[in-house]
Amino acid sequence: MAKNKIGYKQTEIGLIPEDWEVVRLRAIVNFSKKPRTLNLNSFGKIPFITMEMLPVEKTYINNYLLKEPDKILSGVYCEKGDILLPKITPCFENGKQGIIEDIPCDFAFATTEVYPIKPRNNLLDKMFLFYFLIKPDVRKTIADKMQGTTGRRRVPKDAVENTLIPLPSLPEQRRIAKVLSTIQRAVEQQDKIIEAIKKLKKSLMQKLFTGGVIRGFMFDATVFNAILNNKLDTKTFPKDCDYFVTHIQFDELRSTKDSGRRKQLLSIFESIGKREIPTESVVLNVSRLGMAKLGDGKFLEELRKGNLKHTEDALIGETAIKNSLILVTDDDTLFKRVNKLGGEAIKLHDFLNGKYRQLKETEIGQIPKSWEVVRLEEMFDMQQGKAMSPKSRLGISPHPFLRTINILWGNVDLSILDHMDFTDEEMTKLCLQPDDLLVCEGGEIGRTAMWRGEIEDCGYQNHIHRLRKQRQDICPEFYMFWIQAAFLIFGLYAGEEIRTTIPNLSRGRLKSFLIPKPPLPEQKEIAHILSTVDKKIEVEEKRKATLSELFKTMLHKLMTGEIRVRDVEFKEG
Repeated sequence: MAKNKIGYKQTEIGLIPEDWEVVRLRAIVNFSKKPRTLNLNSFGKIPFITMEMLPVEKTYINNYLLKEPDKILSGVYCEKGDILLPKITPCFENGKQGIIEDIPCDFAFATTEVYPIKPRNNLLDKMFLFYFLIKPDVRKTIADKMQGTTGRRRVPKDAVENTLIPLPSLPEQRRIAKVLSTIQRAVEQQDKIIEAIKKLKKSLMQKLFTGGVIRGFMFDATVFNAILNNKLDTKTFPKDCDYFVTHIQFDELRSTKDSGRRKQLLSIFESIGKREIPTESVVLNVSRLGMAKLGDGKFLEELRKGNLKHTEDALIGETAIKNSLILVTDDDTLFKRVNKLGGEAIKLHDFLNGKYRQLKETEIGQIPKSWEVVRLEEMFDMQQGKAMSPKSRLGISPHPFLRTINILWGNVDLSILDHMDFTDEEMTKLCLQPDDLLVCEGGEIGRTAMWRGEIEDCGYQNHIHRLRKQRQDICPEFYMFWIQAAFLIFGLYAGEEIRTTIPNLSRGRLKSFLIPKPPLPEQKEIAHILSTVDKKIEVEEKRKATLSELFKTMLHKLMTGEIRVRDVEFKEG
């Protein structure tokens, strides 16, 4: 520790290097004042900075309003390069602070709830002062001197002026600021990365929940013949799409009687980068061993309508439907039957023109034609949790339980976990299971997360709706993302809460929500895409947290002299 080192001294602010001084801020800073000769009317518009524009964990103020001189009825004069330090609670305690940089003239006006501070030349480095003023212990020392009533407490000017600051030499101040600004720039870069990924997620949600996701295409044998007849180049087909076949297409092409044509068709078949998947049903004398599933044959019979000549087409159509693939066919009968059964079939000319899906307008907006719109109660069983009470805190049979503060958009926060008594009967009814969705009744209404079995025997309070799937064609994670998009992007359920003293989302209203029902494979694909983005956000947020922690550590160690940088040289840029 520094106190055991030679070359340190004890001061009013603690142990610091012997070659540092301790001074009061009033001796080395100035508070900007409006020059008496400044005529505001000679300026067209003047920058004005509100409290909301002061950043947290960032250096510069990047936003301002432009106001006519006669519209500035109150405000504090400040200049380019000034540090704006808030004086009012809670902005001061929250760490708001920023440097005026990019404004169209040399001065501006700001909210009266800030102090515009600048260092005196050759005594104090501006960035060193900036970092000193955001030190948590410095903020606390000044905050302890706040005056006024609760909620309107302010830092008096003399509290800032009389604050003691350690003062290394100017070159060392600049080196300290250089280290800290390097780390802070890395933190700010992480913010930009996180923001960009969140924008990507929002864009993906808008696209996926209105247009769905194309899992891939399946061509029937007629398409390969059309490709050959029209001399189409398969190299021009979309490269970012997946293509699927079964053994049926191959067998049909191989049965072509004209050997020359057969060779050409098989060459086209091989030229398409494709994945072979099994058919969804087995038909004697048609299916191949190991290339077909023992399905229920429901779609198969609907597609061939008792006509055995349509068996091969029916197997292809059924496989496309059950795997949520878009069937490309020029067979009119197969085209109509696949679409009638809720699958998706398009003609070859639509595929070539990029018209892959048909969309429809519904009560919840535009969605793919093959999707259904259903009520939430048709898909999920709903149950609210146990009400908290003094009696339930006695500790007879305590179990962890979730409150609304634990439910975030997309994940459960277990950093603060409460306990409450649950009887065996209550735990049977209210114990969470993996894949349960948790929807907040109050607070930020509709906030939804999915329980992934993070801990055992966990219950939940009565202000949370638990949704548990009651069908096998449901991917809960898809609906977690859907509810998030519906509330935050589409505004679909706005006004669905009960407007009492405390707004809440009742069980009756929640169960009546209209929701989309895509085929299960498409639900899973959309959930996978969005969860992958969420994982990327989580990785970048952890990286930012690591950098932020490094910044706090270095801020303390550099500002106390525990780590010295006086002899370190930095390259520019």
